[in-house]
Amino acid sequence: MFAEDILRQFTAEATGFINDPSRLDQLLADAEEQLRKIPHVGETLAGLPIVISMVKSWVKREYEVQPKVLATIVAAFLYLVKGKDLIPDKIPIVGMTDDIAVLGLALKFVEPELNAYRAWRDGTAPATEAGEEPAKAAKAPITIKAVKLYENGFMTQPFAMGGEGAEGLDPSVRYRSSLQNYVIDTGSEVILVDTGMPDGMPNQVPDEKTAIYMGTRIQDYLDALKAVGYTPENVSKILVTHKHADHTGLLAAFPMATIYASPEEAQAQELALPNVTAVAYKDGPYYNFPASEKIADGVYYLPAKGHTTGNSIVIVEDGGLFYMLHGDVTYTDEALYANRLSVVFEDVAAARATLDQVREFISAHPTVYLSTHTPLGVENLENKAVIDLNNPPESIPPTEVAAAEATGRYICSVCGYVYDPAEHDGIAFDALPDDWKCPRCKQGKDKFGAA
Repeated sequence: MFAEDILRQFTAEATGFINDPSRLDQLLADAEEQLRKIPHVGETLAGLPIVISMVKSWVKREYEVQPKVLATIVAAFLYLVKGKDLIPDKIPIVGMTDDIAVLGLALKFVEPELNAYRAWRDGTAPATEAGEEPAKAAKAPITIKAVKLYENGFMTQPFAMGGEGAEGLDPSVRYRSSLQNYVIDTGSEVILVDTGMPDGMPNQVPDEKTAIYMGTRIQDYLDALKAVGYTPENVSKILVTHKHADHTGLLAAFPMATIYASPEEAQAQELALPNVTAVAYKDGPYYNFPASEKIADGVYYLPAKGHTTGNSIVIVEDGGLFYMLHGDVTYTDEALYANRLSVVFEDVAAARATLDQVREFISAHPTVYLSTHTPLGVENLENKAVIDLNNPPESIPPTEVAAAEATGRYICSVCGYVYDPAEHDGIAFDALPDDWKCPRCKQGKDKFGAA
């Protein structure tokens, strides 16, 4: 357990070295010097020289190394070189035996990648004669784009943070809101994460009682997708974070794509399509998450229950960073920093466990947090902004909302259900009983806004 604790503690520290080639070069040189002082115990540390060679090839962009493998290697070397000074006091240091244990565990973890690198290195030589094959290039980077649907909205502090109690929260405090989903382009296939609102949804008409207002519509989903360079024919896979309409509205427009959803969400009415596949999470734990399924190289689908019973998140590994496309684990990043749940959940205990897992992961890995309901998702993506939970950025207030005339219809802010009095014997929404629930998601009247 000691060696695992060490690697976990140093993973976050490793980020600064991974993102700075000159620091990483110096760390490798220092590690090589330090390794000369450690006697190799049998075959335990025999792979270390090739580990250093692999990292040097990555620095030169000659060979691609998975971010989690790179982070483990750098964390182990960082401990070896600076561990006696940087290691937290609560973890004991007992000498060279621990050095060997930490390095041995790291080698065991990266062994598959090391074998692949060894095979690549041994089978490749620099091209010196015409007709010879050049050295294998690192794989093309993954591209993530935001599909922008709504802008200039707001949400109140009690909505965003009141899931475990609203004491001390101020309804007059508002955070920016928007709606966007995401596209992952691996270079060999195009993968969507969620598919926006259904076309033709009426616009909300916010008032002083509105808890969340997504904003004004920019364009419908397919037009927004086209604006970032893709059509339904380009898409091979769709990853659904959860069943709500603002995440599944245009699934039916992609009959040729395989739609991945958790076993629970795959049974939902919103996903009643022949091309839906229930994910089995067959690839085992992913860091501190208990289960995962690898969708493509560098793309992982993880259970993250709570917001709905089958809620999931997507993590993309690229360029030494982890991009977390999370749907609605939080509605705004301010809640992530404050460690607060929104008021929208099907299982509050599971939602709390998920948020704890997410924060633990972010604390240990360089993570770009890509939200659905705040423009911070787009801004984080554009700036490759790594979340530092100990240093929240200053919150930007929302813009003023222009007045609009209400139609008598009301929209559920959770699932998108539209209550139209014309379809309910002319009964106005305000005349419904106080305990009336949304027919689709079972949320109360307070989750509805005028349209």
